[in-house]
Amino acid sequence: MTQNPYLWLIPTLPLAGAAINGFFGRRSSKKAVTTVALTFPALSFLTFSIWRTGFAPVASGFPTISPPILRFISINSRW
Repeated sequence: MTQNPYLWLIPTLPLAGAAINGFFGRRSSKKAVTTVALTFPALSFLTFSIWRTGFAPVASGFPTISPPILRFISINSRW
């Protein structure tokens, strides 16, 4: 398996968002808390999506080539 230097961001980003809201949530506006609560997990999902589709660079500098995500779904031409 090829190591990717950005995989640590997937679990860390939601935890960082929760920590920011935990420490600064009471002093922030509701809009700021909502923005942090939605942005950090979305960035984590975006990081995962980029890694899974094979567009993220790996440690060697070459992009990974991954199989399609839904490879287990196959449509047979015969009914």
